[in-house]
Amino acid sequence: MNNLSKLTVFLILMSKWALSQSPLLVKNINPSFATSSYPQNLTPLNGVLYFSADDGTHGFELWKTDGTTSGTVQVKDLTPGVLGTDNLRDFTTTNSQLFFTCRTGTELWVSNGNASGTDTLITFPDIGTIQDNSLFPLDNSLLFVTQDFSSGNLSLWKSNGTVASTVKLKTFSSGGNSIHFSTFKYYNNEVYFVANDGVTGQEVWKTDGTASGTVILKDINSGMNDGTPWPDSPFFNLINGELFFVGNDGVSGNELWKTDGTSIGTTLIKDIKAGAGSSNITSPICVGKNLYFHVFINGKTALWKSDGTNTGTIKIIDLSRNDFMIALDSNTLIFNQDNTSPINYGRELWTTNGTPASTVLLKDINPGNAHGLPANHFKGLVIDSILYFNGQETTHGLELWRSDGTDTGTYLVKDLNPGIGDGFLNNSKFLFDGNGNLFFDAISRGGGSSTELWQSNGTDTGTIRLDVDTNGGGSIPLQLKLIDTTLFFTANDGFTGVELYSTIADSIKKKVIVAGPPSFISETNLSNSFDIYPNPTSGIFYLIKDNTLHLGAFNMKITSIEGRIMTKKSELNCSTEFNISDYPKGIYLIIITDNKGGIFRKKLVKH
Repeated sequence: MNNLSKLTVFLILMSKWALSQSPLLVKNINPSFATSSYPQNLTPLNGVLYFSADDGTHGFELWKTDGTTSGTVQVKDLTPGVLGTDNLRDFTTTNSQLFFTCRTGTELWVSNGNASGTDTLITFPDIGTIQDNSLFPLDNSLLFVTQDFSSGNLSLWKSNGTVASTVKLKTFSSGGNSIHFSTFKYYNNEVYFVANDGVTGQEVWKTDGTASGTVILKDINSGMNDGTPWPDSPFFNLINGELFFVGNDGVSGNELWKTDGTSIGTTLIKDIKAGAGSSNITSPICVGKNLYFHVFINGKTALWKSDGTNTGTIKIIDLSRNDFMIALDSNTLIFNQDNTSPINYGRELWTTNGTPASTVLLKDINPGNAHGLPANHFKGLVIDSILYFNGQETTHGLELWRSDGTDTGTYLVKDLNPGIGDGFLNNSKFLFDGNGNLFFDAISRGGGSSTELWQSNGTDTGTIRLDVDTNGGGSIPLQLKLIDTTLFFTANDGFTGVELYSTIADSIKKKVIVAGPPSFISETNLSNSFDIYPNPTSGIFYLIKDNTLHLGAFNMKITSIEGRIMTKKSELNCSTEFNISDYPKGIYLIIITDNKGGIFRKKLVKH
């Protein structure tokens, strides 16, 4: 065996060893046999995981963990006694504080992780309740919405984490739908949202966290007329430094608009359906410098894209039964279609670069008009410009597939349940990016109806089951949260009940290059090839490359520390300036891949 072959075998064995480390029980919080502590609200903050749990003695209370058994402790017994605290929910973090609500939304709490620093900020017995899912970070402050019991009106509040700083910014006097907090969007150090103050109708508003800075962006449709549609929610997507949304000026109907944050810079992009009729825009998704979306006119749905200009807003194709779209990179959109014409391929994946000519079937996974994708529980996730998804065909059933956006690069990763049986079950719930590693729930060792945690590096040999329930019954993993290289989740091993577990998601994972089945292994470690300056940054940063390297252009992805993708860029070089001024303060992960598959990861702090 030559040295290259030995190296290849060694890398495969090491990869399997690294991937095969079993998950660990962090702590049996409720030690009674088979009695669960039911950890909930898993929320990372500054390297610590906060959550609520029931230890069997105090009821549901606030807990934290650093990943060790001794470091998993109750922060504070908020309600002394065995009954616990009612309805702990809405865990939301700013840079240094955890906010949450309890007692059915009548109390707002803050915690710095210590018992002495965990206290009630305000209670709402007289002015109403905090609305579920309305907590939203603004720099180191918190925004939230309350509803008055008698009038039903909604009010916008802000808190810096002290009683004195917890103040009302504005009441919107038009009833229970006056603030649509589901539209909250951070942009240019402000939060944008849709609201109705009872005077100007439903319009786009913004706030900088002060009463005087909580203002209408523009009265798009003058007077009491609505300038944005509801309940068909407008959307806020950041394209080329501007926010795109659906607006209605009373002349053009509901159409595509954009704003740079000023009234004069808030303009109609294009009247897609000319005249007063609406183009019924839905399903927006950002792909590089373009927004892709659905347009429904005259009973037909079409795929459109826009770069923010009238001439750059164009129809691509008519769509047939589409319910999934995802950006593969800054140039490529992958989507599904069913019952296409003139050739019916069944439910399959398609791809486009934004022109009719480039819009083609990606691969006929299940040949003919049979479906290559499941109807009701399809899942897809892009990691380092590879789409992972659950595909099906007659030989292997519903299993793990991958695609690089080409026909030959779209293939089965592993037959998780060998034979025609399905590896993905109807109750499989997630695909998760753990520092470039794919984690997902699929068939357990016992082959029953319960799922187990799996991990994959995109190869057959690198796709393994991480058994928590060693009896094969399936642990039903849920609530995955990533802190640095530790992946936390809840699971049931069949003995201790539902408890908190962890496993390793290596952030310095070497990229495995797969040319297609059968795979060829080649690895490059770029961990010391780049640096980031300045770090920390207030917004602008640059990449500094080792001058001895000749890597050519590279791709970059920025994610939050929890794993949420913030931006993706391709064909970059080290002279490029990067601006994250509109990101909330916090810790982010910079992920760079070169043209040979090498990978570099480094933390970046935004202050």
